[in-house]
Amino acid sequence: MKNIGQNILIVACTGVLGCVKVNQSQESTPIITEVDSKQWRIRNQEGIGDHWNIGELEMFTDRSCQEKVGAVQEVLYSYWYDDSPKQVVYDGECNVEGHANPNTWAGGDQEEHKRVGGSWLGFQFESTHNVECVRVCQGMDRIQWVENASLEYFNGKEWVVKGSLRLQAGESYAVVEQGAVALTK
Repeated sequence: MKNIGQNILIVACTGVLGCVKVNQSQESTPIITEVDSKQWRIRNQEGIGDHWNIGELEMFTDRSCQEKVGAVQEVLYSYWYDDSPKQVVYDGECNVEGHANPNTWAGGDQEEHKRVGGSWLGFQFESTHNVECVRVCQGMDRIQWVENASLEYFNGKEWVVKGSLRLQAGESYAVVEQGAVALTK
């Protein structure tokens, strides 16, 4: 821990998974500023009318969305609707067709997957990274895309929210917004 003027910088490391840096003023709630983790995911923070469809997901280490995170070791997901190959979500093709197209990830269409927080997609990378921006190619049908999502990382014990993402139909880039994630029913 290091006191920087009115702010306190806290650094906590967990071996293999990496480190978390947190800035906290004496009067405020801590804000996660940097996290190095191998596992990252995006999670719906509003209800979904059908399958959440994503044809491409990229993560970046900078807020200008230029420095792409390295090699994907494994695709992580809450549910995979069909037998499409998992690399369709990181093959560089921005597919926005939706409707469980074989070139997209389609989450579950059961109630548990359509509720807030019920669907998620992410990656395990070969090494630790700090994610600041995501590119998402979602389906165009309003019942198959979300505007509000969270970016989460795995700290070795549980998934932790780093911040919120504001998305749109089709292709969108979203920089992580710090603070509480607004849940929408």
